[in-house]
Amino acid sequence: MAERIAELTDGRVKLRPGNLYRIIDRLIDGGLAEEVDRRDPGEDERRRYFRATPAGTKAAREQLAMYGRVLDRVGLDRT
Repeated sequence: MAERIAELTDGRVKLRPGNLYRIIDRLIDGGLAEEVDRRDPGEDERRRYFRATPAGTKAAREQLAMYGRVLDRVGLDRT
């Protein structure tokens, strides 16, 4: 997941595994994410999968809208 985040942010966001799992734990504790079981047979048992809960999806959309309003107010292009 850390590699994917770095890839999606063109290397601007780099998370160490310990930091990443602390963030995930906070999201789970806040009801914004949950662990799901989707292991394939023979897959590494240490691998864990997560997804946003409906509350997490709503919170993410609200944050994105807020950032959009900030960009609009300071006159920055969103592209």
